[in-house]
Amino acid sequence: MSAEQVKPQQAARLRYLDFRAAVLSLALLFALAVSGVYIANLLDWAQGPDFGWSVSFEAGGLRLVDVSGVAERMGLEVGDYFRKINGLDIASYHELRQGLVREVPGVNDYVIERDGQQLEITVLNEELGIGNAVIRFGLTWLLGLFFLIVGMLVFAMKPATGPPLTFLATMGAFFLYITFSFTSKLEPPWLAHTSTLATTLLPAL
Repeated sequence: MSAEQVKPQQAARLRYLDFRAAVLSLALLFALAVSGVYIANLLDWAQGPDFGWSVSFEAGGLRLVDVSGVAERMGLEVGDYFRKINGLDIASYHELRQGLVREVPGVNDYVIERDGQQLEITVLNEELGIGNAVIRFGLTWLLGLFFLIVGMLVFAMKPATGPPLTFLATMGAFFLYITFSFTSKLEPPWLAHTSTLATTLLPAL
């Protein structure tokens, strides 16, 4: 092989390595940016209230599927349906978030339906704390980050074009979807649409 043939091959190899390094650098910056925003929100949630319940949207409305702490002590029970919060009718998860008082200390007045009867229950807000915030919201971020790291490793070990690049993009979309699939109130507010955006991108990838 002549020197004239070797030089173009070396140049092509360098371009290939530069492309791989650039993509991995962008993926790393993406991971750091998303993680930074998420951790900032998580620290904010730690100082916010622990409402003491989780809900699921069912045919009958918003149903409590888990109750603990002060909410349990004040009388909320698994199986209750939220009908009003602080005087506002509640028919969706968005309305639930909008109606809640988030100050600590603070108070939320619930009208719930239980066994066909409506009851009024007042629950005091308690601070969530960093430990509970990490357990409740941090695990989804770690799982999403794991998916992205797997995508980066596969991309680094395989040819940097074609399926490995598509796989990396797919893992990036999974990272967004999983990280923002279970959150409290996000700042800035447009982050609340991140999971929906990732869901839209996934079929295209």
